[in-house]
Amino acid sequence: FFFKEEYWGVQTSGTPSFFLDVLGVQATTYSWGWRGADPADYYGEGVGFHDFTRMQLYRDLNVYLEVGRRAKIVCADTSASIGDFLSIDEWKAASTTRANRRLHEGTGQPLTREE
Repeated sequence: FFFKEEYWGVQTSGTPSFFLDVLGVQATTYSWGWRGADPADYYGEGVGFHDFTRMQLYRDLNVYLEVGRRAKIVCADTSASIGDFLSIDEWKAASTTRANRRLHEGTGQPLTREE
């Protein structure tokens, strides 16, 4: 997965909050895959190491099909959400604020928008 330009730089860590908060799937960025190269040299100015997400290839095929289904819904309408997860609009707003994501005190999991 490669973020659209308006989302470049929003993701800032090796564990993508986008996938966890919006799609409900744990994933990793592709930041390790550049091995010292600068992605901006290949994709243009403004593209960073965390603007890519790599899906692990050890999961059951049905996981990929479900991620694809969810991605089609939220990418078609950035205000739409899947169940209790954030919409893309909510994720971007939460990710670009100083407070960033709020977590449950006991579990450390992200709060849903209702909470």
